[in-house]
Amino acid sequence: MAKWGLYTVNRCPLCHNDNEDLQHLFFQCNFSSEVWSEAKEMAEINYEERNWQELIRRFVNDCVNKNIGWVVRRLTLAASIYFIWQERNGRIFKDAHSSSKEVYNRIVENVKYKLNGITVKDSLNVRNVEAKWKIKCKRLRSKD
Repeated sequence: MAKWGLYTVNRCPLCHNDNEDLQHLFFQCNFSSEVWSEAKEMAEINYEERNWQELIRRFVNDCVNKNIGWVVRRLTLAASIYFIWQERNGRIFKDAHSSSKEVYNRIVENVKYKLNGITVKDSLNVRNVEAKWKIKCKRLRSKD
């Protein structure tokens, strides 16, 4: 963006502590780390990777199951990336600032909205996710 003359300061707009790059924005920035830490806990993502490529590789390798837990984890990762990036852009282009808690809450609401729209088989895992996220998924109709 600096090459285009649109954004000339290379400081992270979320924490103002370091130069902005992908690694900093999602793993070293205090603001993003607070958001990601809360989101990981809510989604039961137990990875400690602090590197973008390693995190994505881990998700790709571990996401072979199609159970509700992995749906939640993938939705949470995608929503976290989206809303952290949206907060970054809001600060740069609109001078709009949200707290890390507000960004986290947007992530949770987005994941809940998407979970409400999926159809699942009834299981203990599904019921546990529904209780934790305070949602109700649609159920597959049993074939009688």
